Amino acid sequence: MNHTQILDALREFTSRERLELLPLALETKPVSPYEPIQKYVQDLKNIVKPETAAEDLFTALCKDVLRLQPTRQVGARQGWVDFILAEPRGEPLPLELKPLFQRDGPDALWRNDANPMHHVAQVKKYLRDNEYLILTDLRTTWFFNARDFFFENKPFADLPFADFFARCRETGSILAEVAEKKKLADFAGKLLQDPHDVKERAALEVFIARELYGLSLEDWRHLTGTFTFGSGHTKEELDEIIRRSVAIWPNQGTA
Repeated sequence: MNHTQILDALREFTSRERLELLPLALETKPVSPYEPIQKYVQDLKNIVKPETAAEDLFTALCKDVLRLQPTRQVGARQGWVDFILAEPRGEPLPLELKPLFQRDGPDALWRNDANPMHHVAQVKKYLRDNEYLILTDLRTTWFFNARDFFFENKPFADLPFADFFARCRETGSILAEVAEKKKLADFAGKLLQDPHDVKERAALEVFIARELYGLSLEDWRHLTGTFTFGSGHTKEELDEIIRRSVAIWPNQGTA
């Protein structure tokens, strides 16, 4: 399989909310065409620790997509970080991996998406010695910066994991992709402090949604369906921003 097929297989697998574990004799086709995903499911079925199974899958993805051999379980001043990712253009990047699937009894797996707010203390611990930290469950990737996190306690951006690896494959650098995300986040933050007219605000909202969060138009329609107006916005103004953002979406670069 090439890297595009691998990432498509990962997207399909991590989109599932539940996976039934059939007895081996009843299985008619593999869970995934990507063998390391098949091994991951089999490991969980055989009661391998979810953390260990996820680490094996992540290692395989690094090798097959990025041609990178990550270093596992690296000692840090504040404990052990799951992975260190070598970076030819700068300092290596720490990555903390959370298991996405858990056993639901003997016959099924269920998806348990990570919540970065549940790991604030751990993130702070690793950021004491690093400028950036990546947190992922192989479905979503969250990006943290030491300076910002100690004031805001939140990631500066997030992106679907498969999309993040696809971009890293294109640029040839994980650090460059993370640093670019930070520049975009800082730029968007400055613009949001000084919003202009409705047309410019709509363009900015599309820029943030696509470039920082990797949202599709379908994702954006769903998200804006939950919006309520607040300080500084009338309902009519917010409705107009949303309408314009949908109208200009196809012209806003690439996701």
